[in-house]
Amino acid sequence: MRKALVPIVVAFLLAATGFAIWSLASKPSPEAASAIFALLATVLAVFVDRWLTKKERRQELLYALGHELYVNRNVIADPVWRPSAGAAPVPKVYPRVFTATLDTVIGSGAFNDPGDRKLFNLLHRWREEATEFNRRLDITELRTFMNPHSEELTAWQMRLAEGAVIAQTRGTLTELTELLLDSYSKESRIDRGTVLFGDDHALVRPNDALQPTKWTDPVSK
Repeated sequence: MRKALVPIVVAFLLAATGFAIWSLASKPSPEAASAIFALLATVLAVFVDRWLTKKERRQELLYALGHELYVNRNVIADPVWRPSAGAAPVPKVYPRVFTATLDTVIGSGAFNDPGDRKLFNLLHRWREEATEFNRRLDITELRTFMNPHSEELTAWQMRLAEGAVIAQTRGTLTELTELLLDSYSKESRIDRGTVLFGDDHALVRPNDALQPTKWTDPVSK
């Protein structure tokens, strides 16, 4: 209903403007000229307001997404993924990557424009891979807690820490982060020097291995 009201209001304003122009042409007067300028200004204000609203909404969503990606970088960089050298393997509960903000960004439709095609594709790819990654964690935990044998535990944990799934998850997370920092920093207000959580947690360029030291993450302290 809200979306339908805007074109209706604009249509009435344009109709009133057309009538005012016709009146001015029929009988020139300062009042008719003033009415035309006032109506044109009103129509312009409607479009400007919609443009600013969309711009602010995009900015809010990008900023929130930047925070969520920062948190997910810490999740992927957690030491829990590295098998303990020399220690007997034990079943683990693994941290999951977060997708709540991602779902909001995708569902908003704010990034469906042709200029956002690369971001649009990466958002959907990251959604699929994050879902698959979390699903694999559910399976791994269920399997290892039900069969906590050393050899099997080691095999599952090594596969999880060094397998293709986590490598692909890291790669897509890095690619999405790079795109936001390189192409959307003005909109999101997050660049490579932005402080997110605390004075010593600034965003800087991550490397291909997604090492937390490049972001001065808490896990690197």
